[in-house]
Amino acid sequence: MKLVVFGPFKRIGGLLLAGGIVDLNLVYTEYLKNRKLVRPEAQADLELPAKLEDFLEGGDSALEAAKKALSYAERKKGSLIIRPEGVKIWAPLPSLGTKIACAGSNFADHGAGAIAAQQGRRVMQADIDQIMQETEQGKHPQWGFWKMARCVIGPDEPVVYPSRTKHLDYEAELVAVIGKKGKNIPNNEKAMDYVFGYTGFNDWSIRDDVPSGSPADWVFF
Repeated sequence: MKLVVFGPFKRIGGLLLAGGIVDLNLVYTEYLKNRKLVRPEAQADLELPAKLEDFLEGGDSALEAAKKALSYAERKKGSLIIRPEGVKIWAPLPSLGTKIACAGSNFADHGAGAIAAQQGRRVMQADIDQIMQETEQGKHPQWGFWKMARCVIGPDEPVVYPSRTKHLDYEAELVAVIGKKGKNIPNNEKAMDYVFGYTGFNDWSIRDDVPSGSPADWVFF
């Protein structure tokens, strides 16, 4: 299932294979009306909220309701399906309080490339091999940094080019959306139970004044 945040009120929608968008909350209301339920609007708001943050908190039950809404819209078609070119698509950001935790060097060639860039030289295969060997020996602890939710922009929105840089770069990142609370989560396959789904974003960085020192020196930049 592919989800989008769309429209002036930033409601959650489902993206159909044919390209149309379904307002999940409104369509689920129609689905419940068709089943002759009492107060279908209130029931839909409870089972399939219109806002992304509330939808995530709904967990598996909200997902099941969304599947029913999508199936119902595909059968009924007509006015239940919105043309995507007629609405604005927003970044799938639950709220401005959302925490975006970013991993540091995900791959050996990435880590070797960062070190080579700091030293002003090209990365070589020997650099990558060394990073892999040192990682296996536990010489490179995990590290990361935070992104501010207020800095996130959506599709087709302009990126402000900082005047102080001549080398604004980006990396395509895979984002795992954590869908429920947890503590002391084990580092095994059970950890995937906390992943609601996935999305992608471009991570923009200034490359012509890379901070010196270890990653810990600029983890809060």
